[in-house]
Amino acid sequence: SPGDVGNFSDGLGNMATNQDTGTAKLYVSVGELDAATTVAGAETFAAALAEMDMEGLAYKTAVLDGETHFSARPRAFMNGLRWLFANE
Repeated sequence: SPGDVGNFSDGLGNMATNQDTGTAKLYVSVGELDAATTVAGAETFAAALAEMDMEGLAYKTAVLDGETHFSARPRAFMNGLRWLFANE
């Protein structure tokens, strides 16, 4: 379900802990016009990430204004790449 982040958070913790160089980075976005459950799930996930405060994990979450589940993909992809590689 969109609000169930337990197993995923374990995986993130392992990923962040096992990084050989620097920080693991994660970009998560959702379209503003997505289904209400999808937007709520993304918000729950963002809150869970903030609460976990994992060392070695940098993340960014975004709600893409005016975008649906399908129209958000190109914008999310480009925004994510820009953020992931901003310092390189």
